[in-house]
Amino acid sequence: DAKSRVVVLLTDGENNVGDIPPLEAARLAAELGVRVYTVLAGRFVYQEDIFGREHATERALDSTELEEIARLTEGKFFRARDREA
Repeated sequence: DAKSRVVVLLTDGENNVGDIPPLEAARLAAELGVRVYTVLAGRFVYQEDIFGREHATERALDSTELEEIARLTEGKFFRARDREA
């Protein structure tokens, strides 16, 4: 009975669950009238070295899917490249 339903998705952009693809979940949220506000936190893709330690690469994070999730659900996309953002 809420006036609105909102999800704030704070993420590094990596899908590590795999049960439901993110865009399918967004379509389900839209059907239920849930707006998703996506926040992409970070600047670079991280990759493990041969010792299992993660290091930033030169590749920038891809925001395409998170922007689409926000659009499908009539939410908004935000990008946080540093702690202040």
